[in-house]
Amino acid sequence: MDEARQHVTVSGGGFAASGGNPNLASDNIDIASNLIPNAAYAQSMADQYADFYSRGRGEMDAVVVDEPGLSFKPMNRVVVDGRRFYVYESDHRPAEDEWSLKLLEDLEDQPLP
Repeated sequence: MDEARQHVTVSGGGFAASGGNPNLASDNIDIASNLIPNAAYAQSMADQYADFYSRGRGEMDAVVVDEPGLSFKPMNRVVVDGRRFYVYESDHRPAEDEWSLKLLEDLEDQPLP
């Protein structure tokens, strides 16, 4: 990921919450959804997003040959050369029989080098 984000604001359903460092609000991610049922849910989302986006992560672009039943969705985990990554973006191109992926390093529970 090119830049880490230090502050996240979540709002919707009449609730709002923030996570991370509010002094860095100029480096903010705003998430809005009508599906937030209560204040605790909004706070949990804000804290989780702030934790995820505040860490510097390695980034990799990959192209995968399409096979029947193969699917890549955001936040799926994949392994490349023994390292785990999250699928951050995926683009399925059936005409070319391939998936184009942007992967972010999974910093949790990585094997030792």
